[in-house]
Amino acid sequence: MKKFDTDQSLQRTDGSNSFSPRNRSLAETRAKAKDGNVQRIIGKSNTFPDWFKQHIQNDMSWILERPFLKTELKAFKRMLNALSKTNSTECKDLHRRLYENTKSISDRSPLCPIWRHENECELLVTARSRYLFPRVRNELYLVTVIFDFAHNLSQLEDALSKAHQNLKAVVSAMTKKRRGVVMFGTFEPDLVSPQQLHQEPSKAKMVRDFGVQITDSGGWILTGHFVVRAPHVETFQMILNAYFPSFGWERVQIKRIRDRGALEANIMDMLGYAGKYPEPLFNAPSKGPRRDDADRQISALRAAFTGPEFAADRVDASSFNINAAICQWALFIDRMGAKGIHFSVESAYAQKWYSESEMDYIRALDLDICNKRGHRIEMHRDTGPFSSRRPKLKHGRYRLLKSRPMIFDNEWVMETSCTGINLDTEYHDIDSWMIVSTSQ
Repeated sequence: MKKFDTDQSLQRTDGSNSFSPRNRSLAETRAKAKDGNVQRIIGKSNTFPDWFKQHIQNDMSWILERPFLKTELKAFKRMLNALSKTNSTECKDLHRRLYENTKSISDRSPLCPIWRHENECELLVTARSRYLFPRVRNELYLVTVIFDFAHNLSQLEDALSKAHQNLKAVVSAMTKKRRGVVMFGTFEPDLVSPQQLHQEPSKAKMVRDFGVQITDSGGWILTGHFVVRAPHVETFQMILNAYFPSFGWERVQIKRIRDRGALEANIMDMLGYAGKYPEPLFNAPSKGPRRDDADRQISALRAAFTGPEFAADRVDASSFNINAAICQWALFIDRMGAKGIHFSVESAYAQKWYSESEMDYIRALDLDICNKRGHRIEMHRDTGPFSSRRPKLKHGRYRLLKSRPMIFDNEWVMETSCTGINLDTEYHDIDSWMIVSTSQ
């Protein structure tokens, strides 16, 4: 038996390709295990519906490659159990929708690991088809922003709405400076106790900057994790710092995506990590004295879930425990939905960037070399050395470009393809997005 897996192949047994050799190896190990971690979590009980079990066991949409699948399945199992044990009609309805194999997009919830995986795969495929590829790896970053602090879920909803507005304003500011940016990722609400807010220096400085009063119920820190392509990252960071200022603590973090490993696998890791579940709720023991302690600790934070009107002198503290908190959190995330929890944008200038094959074509002909013999940064279709006109499609139509959520654009992919071009007999008309034969 080999101590280490040295197989660097991407090809799976069904002939498809994995995101990386590591992902392929992880999926194969999980699929072969008769009583592995994933199979043991799913179990034989009816906690998970049959369609859900089959999806995991049959590795549909390559979900066994998901690095944090084990943790997500454990959390989802605890959530389903909590929702099924309550008398709340709202919770029972959510449990039903999560349990059913619904095909309606409107009924899909970011609480479901399968939907999360498929959504992240779609985001990655979209980004990879247009914006993220090895030649521009030095323009790719992982950006983390601490947006706000909320005392309860009602305030957290307002904070989410404000965060979306501010990110859109950041993109608008980049556009005004004629700089492109693409970003996509997830908002992560972190439950924190008053002890953490008092004792951890960075959190204490955060509370001071935000001008909020620490209460006995703690609250929520709203953080966002995003994959970003920004050729002019210094401009992007300057604008972020202007919209999200801080004094003495790091509110905005921008880190280059590491060069090691497959680009797609690194991004999937980041997206999976960003959507993790609140640890105080889902890492608590399931039973015994330690579970009793966890219930008491959560009971002390109950106003963080329901608001100040749920005061200790009005409600029996024993009625609020880990399960009750999980239910409130699940209802909140479901109510926010994918549009609230996730964020993606491709700015108008980013839509003028060149495709991967076009970048290869430009590099092969040295078209990216400027007068000072350096490589040009962020060449646009309608600026720079090529043209001042708007991008025109093959049929003569001009595109009206404006910032929008990131979507798969098949027409763009087809129009910008230079794959297989013969440099001796053809050239790529960058103005009109088409290949023209020089032999005509």
